[in-house]
Parts: sequence; C-alpha cells; structure tokens
Amino acid sequence: MQVRVIWDHGAVWILRRRRSGVECIAEAQAEDAEALVACLKSHYKDIAGCRLSILMDHPLLDHRLERTPRLSHKLLRQLLEQRHQKLYGKETRYWAYNKLELSGKSLQDVYLLASVPAQLNDLIAAWALRSGVYLEGIFSLAAAISTIGPSGTTTAQRIRAVQFASVTYIIVQDSHAHPLYFIRAGACGDDHSRVERSAERLALFVEQEFGLELTSEERVLAETEELTADCLLKPASKTMLNICAPHERRRQTSLRIRLRVFAALVCALLITAFLIQPRLAEKHRLDSESLAYVPEIRVAELKLEAVEAALAEAQILRQVVAFCRNRTVDKIDDPVASPILVLFSAVIDVLSPDLELDRLECQVDESEDTLLVQLRGRPLTPDLDLSAQLKPFREGLENQGWIVEEVSINFVRSEGSSQSRFSRRGTERFFEARVVVRAEPLNLSDL
Repeated sequence: MQVRVIWDHGAVWILRRRRSGVECIAEAQAEDAEALVACLKSHYKDIAGCRLSILMDHPLLDHRLERTPRLSHKLLRQLLEQRHQKLYGKETRYWAYNKLELSGKSLQDVYLLASVPAQLNDLIAAWALRSGVYLEGIFSLAAAISTIGPSGTTTAQRIRAVQFASVTYIIVQDSHAHPLYFIRAGACGDDHSRVERSAERLALFVEQEFGLELTSEERVLAETEELTADCLLKPASKTMLNICAPHERRRQTSLRIRLRVFAALVCALLITAFLIQPRLAEKHRLDSESLAYVPEIRVAELKLEAVEAALAEAQILRQVVAFCRNRTVDKIDDPVASPILVLFSAVIDVLSPDLELDRLECQVDESEDTLLVQLRGRPLTPDLDLSAQLKPFREGLENQGWIVEEVSINFVRSEGSSQSRFSRRGTERFFEARVVVRAEPLNLSDL
C-alpha cells in the first residue's frame, strides 16, 4: 500500500490509497523536520508496512538552473558538485538534478537542480530506518506538480496555473508540454491579478534563461487547474527530483531489489506447492493402497522362502545321487555309496601294474568339496618312467567321472637306508604322489 506525505510550508497531509479511492489519514502542522517526524510517529500504525514517499516544499528547499557543456555522467556529476560547493560553501546539502527536454539544437544542456540541507533530510531518513518503514524518497513538491500533465486539451498552453489545497503554482512549458520552470505563487485565492503578476515574472525569467519569447496568447493564463490528492499519489517517476542522500538512495535500491527477490521467491514457492500438491496427494493415496497388500506380500514371501529351502534341499540330494550314481557301495544293501571306497576302487583300477603301493590315504575336504589322495610306493622295475605314468593315471580317473585338479609326485629316500652307493639307487626310487580330485557336477536335466 502506498502512503504519501505532502509537506508544504508547514502544512502536512498524510494520504493513503485504497480501493475505494484516496483517504486522508491526517492533517497537521510541522514547521521543521523534528515536528514532521513527531507527526509521523503519532500515525505509525497507519504507515507501518506501506511504501512511504514525501513531497515537500520548504523555505530551505532551493531550485535553480545549471547550464553545462555536453559531458559524460561522471564528469557532469563532478562539475555540478563543484558549482554546488562554490554556491553554498561548506554547508552540507543533498541535491538532485534532472535534464530539461528543450526543443531545438544547442551546444549546452540545461539541468534543473533541487537541494536541501542535510540535517532536514537525515532526520526523516533516520526515523524511517529505525522504524522499519520503506522510504521511497523525498521529492520536490513543485517539481512533482510540474510533471503532472494539463487537463483537457490545453497542451499548447505555455503557462499554466495549478492549485493544490490553497496554494497556486505557476508552471511554464515548451511547445511539447515539457515543464521548463515553476514558481510558487502562494495562497492567491480569488486574487487573479496576483496570479497574473507571478506569470509575468516567470515569463521574463524564461525569456532571459532560455531565450524563449512568449506571445501574448501564450502569456494568457487559462483557468486555474485544481489538483486532487489522487494526482499526487501517482508512482514516482524519474523526472521527479529525489533529494535523499546518495547512501539512502542506494539503501532504497537495495531494499527494493531484496523485496522483489523475496516476492519472486514467495511466488515461486506458492507455484511449486500448487504443482506438487496433487502429486503428493496421489503419492499418499498409493502408499495407503500399498499398505493393504503388505500382509499378502508377507505371506507370499514366506511361501517363497519355503520353496527356496525345498529347492536347496533337493539340490543337495541330487548332487549326492549324482555323486553316488554308478558307483559301488560298501555293502550291497547300502543306498548310498561311500566316496572313500569308490575312490579307492577307482585308484586301484587305473594304477599301473608296474607300481607297488606301500600306503594309500584318502581324505574328504568338506570346505572345498574335494577328495585328497596320497600314495606312497615304488616301481617294480628300475627303468620305469614314473612321470610317463601320470598321464594314463589322470585319464583313467577322468574316464570314471572324476575331475583331477592337481597331481604332484616327489621322490624320497627311505628312512634308515644305508649310504652305500650300491644301495642308494634303489632307495631313491621311492615316491610320494598327491592327487586332488572332485566329483563331476550333476546335470539336473538327467534326473
């Protein structure tokens, strides 16, 4: 909501825009900035949370024209600052300028400047900062009134008389209805001659400053236009002279950006919530429906676990059957053959008849599902090549359904044998063999 304070030579109006129109919150008197701040404090409840702007016309508020060559913005600012210090000396004042849109070509630019003492401005800005009020700016009332276009079809009129409350302002325009300058005629009432004299003085000033000669028709004033409060509540434009301190303007710009970013984030959050809400509702509905199937799923999982256990047991039984199929048993009535006896039989069947065994050991390795066979013996003939006997021995085991993983043979000396060179050759023919075998896996399609 927008609140605008009109401070015109002691008279104060606090205006607020509503849907039904413009509402005047209060009317008061304030001769200085301290009294104005006290008035704003007394109506803080009506101002809080609103965008506040102040239009002022005060005896300490100064307006002037400056002519400069065409310069860049930085050089122009430095030149105007030098002229400002030369005019006011060491007095600290805040000022703002606006370029006048003059018709015709010119080598110089004309600027309208407004300045005010820093103390008057700082009191208002400090109160707004402490109170958390968003201060849009402090503007020149006369400059703001001059930017308001003429009513009706009087756009060609060079001099206008505009009245707000009981105060009359005289405004001079160029041929394009752009304001050139203005003066405050004061409370003229029905004294039309006073308005005419003020208009004559303004016409002479314009002729001296701009070289603009006004015809007799352009000097004639139309009827005084009455400005309503609604006209002064229009949003601030770039042509309005904001005489706030530079750091206050930067703070206002930063605050404005933060407010816009916050508003954008809130809108994005609302839009996101609006888009996600149906999906969340659908997810909750699906979750509630899925909970109804949890008992059935659990029953199915228990049945599946029972089936998997039965399959695992059947697999073990099938491997046992495959391990024992076509093998001899310890006894004729035994349903399952002994793997040790089967392996003994297989080793004896494939062992070369030229070898004599002193020891044959078999051991089952349950962790690796293998059978370890250890043999110790000697050849019956001294010229028998033991290495050549490994190949038929391995092939014989594989033909009986065993998978041979490792075969190793070492020659050893017999304990207690003599060291005679005549008996050493025979004793070194003792050998030890180590064979690691595994049963051939079962082909389940055969069962």
